[in-house]
Order: sequence, then C-alpha cells, then structure tokens
Amino acid sequence: MKASLFVMCDRATVREGLLHILGAGVNRLGRPSLPAALGVDLAVLLIPDRFEELPGQHQVSVVVRDEAETGIAGVQFGLGFGSVDEQLDPLPNIPLSVPLQNVGITDYGFYSVSIEYDDQLISQLRFVVEKEIPPGATEMISDVGLPPAMA
Repeated sequence: MKASLFVMCDRATVREGLLHILGAGVNRLGRPSLPAALGVDLAVLLIPDRFEELPGQHQVSVVVRDEAETGIAGVQFGLGFGSVDEQLDPLPNIPLSVPLQNVGITDYGFYSVSIEYDDQLISQLRFVVEKEIPPGATEMISDVGLPPAMA
C-alpha cells in the first residue's frame, strides 16, 4: 500500500468514493496563543500495490507527534473490503479524510503526522506551529511571468 496523496488541508471530505479537498498543502500553522487547535484535516488517497492488500479487514492508524516523537493525538480504525474481484484493474483507490480540527497543541515547534496500514508506515509529513506565519508564506503565486494563456 502507498499513499499517492497525504496532505494537510483546511477541509477534506469523502463522498461516493471521491476525496474532496479545500486548501491543501498546509505545513505552517500560525497560532497567536496556545493552547490552540490544529484546525486542519488530513486528506489521504491510498493506492494498493497488489491485490492481496485489499480483501479482509485491515487496521489504519494516524498519529500526530511532537518534536520529541511523543504521540499527542491518534486514531485507529478498521477498513474492510469484503469480496474484491481479483481481476480488477486498476485496483481501487482508498480515499480517507481524517479530522485533525480539534487536536490540541500546547507548544510552538515542529510536529509530524503519520499513517500506518496494517502496522506498516505508509507516509509521514512534518509541519510547524508558529506564533506568526512569516509574511508571504501562504500567499498565492501571482500571475507575473506566466504566459498569457496561463495568466
């Protein structure tokens, strides 16, 4: 199993097998005072490498850790796929939305969030919680220098 998408965002939902993402790519969080909530979701799109990763029951674990690798929040849940056609090609994507909106942060600094599938690390990302986000860190790229067709 691998993650073709593993990103923090403003909001993520799954409906009818589709992953809907708003404001993806969050890796810096400005929180003027602590404790504070993360206020983000985790959007994940898992892709099986082989058929054997699908049938039956599987365990998924998502953990948020601080800089000292201490777990500060986590969730575990089961995924069950029942019968899956062995001839299915391509294998189905597995969209997940993990709400981290209310995860509490008490210190500024670096954190990580990881996902495991059947006790195997699939992906991990690092982010920072700061008092203020540096100017320009979250600005949209302007159309300066883009060809007219892309501006």
